[in-house]
Amino acid sequence: MKTILTLYGSDDWHVDEPFENAGVVRMYEIWESIGKRKGFQIARASMEWFVNGAFTKYWHLSNGKWRKVKRRLKPTVIYDRSLVYDRKTGRIIHTDYLKKQEITKFVPIVNVPDFTRLMDNKLYQAAIYRDVMPDTVLVTPGTIVKNPTGKRIVLKALGGAGGRFVYITRAKRIKVTERMIKQTFLDAERDGRFEDFRIHFVGDRAMYIYTRVSQKGSVFTNVRKGAEFHFISFKDQPRVHKLALELHKRLSVFPKKIYAIDFMIERRTGKPNVIEVNSAPGMIASDNRRHEILMNETTKLLLG
Repeated sequence: MKTILTLYGSDDWHVDEPFENAGVVRMYEIWESIGKRKGFQIARASMEWFVNGAFTKYWHLSNGKWRKVKRRLKPTVIYDRSLVYDRKTGRIIHTDYLKKQEITKFVPIVNVPDFTRLMDNKLYQAAIYRDVMPDTVLVTPGTIVKNPTGKRIVLKALGGAGGRFVYITRAKRIKVTERMIKQTFLDAERDGRFEDFRIHFVGDRAMYIYTRVSQKGSVFTNVRKGAEFHFISFKDQPRVHKLALELHKRLSVFPKKIYAIDFMIERRTGKPNVIEVNSAPGMIASDNRRHEILMNETTKLLLG
């Protein structure tokens, strides 16, 4: 039987259940039901468990439950959901990319390591999308960032996700200790809250769009930092949808890819701006039917 394996970076063999998030649990349940109909099974493993051409152990999904299996597995295809940055500094871990390149010698991976290396680095994102992003510059360790007017500025580590290592400050002098990017703060406030929009791509298909809205008094639109999110229609944000489709073409060199683009709309001009790109977006949907569509499309891309 074919096996789709989702890849991640950390070792979680010590836990009893790999997931707590109800949305993720439901997504995998639906994916397993699709697998039963189409003849494939679901597994997941840390890249640390890959040795000499195969995984030495893995988690296997069966009847909605994850169980540990301690035997070698060479899956049919890997869906890479690893985030390769240091959890303390936001620094990119380049050795993890080398590990994934080693894995590709034995098993096909989506997204390929070259794609994630490009998209997981916020400096590279800024180079690719500089014409549709807030002004961005690289700052190196030891740099004193001067902000004499005390306006909000944004500092981001080159790695990170879910709002980690993103600093929004009015400080007039900031000493930088890690390589980061500095961006102009984008005023996307509406009725006292900030809003962004995420479009999720599977292959060349834009699957859905949702909006994330910050808490009152917060400038962060990340769900991890208290923002709420709502699925909307592409018709609700035609300019964002159109721009996403245009920007998607810049990545046409990669025939298979799963990722998301985040946008904010500048209040003064109404212009959508790219905030960042995520190579491992949350596999979520608004209801079971949309979950089914998303995971069918993902399966088609992975096994196609």
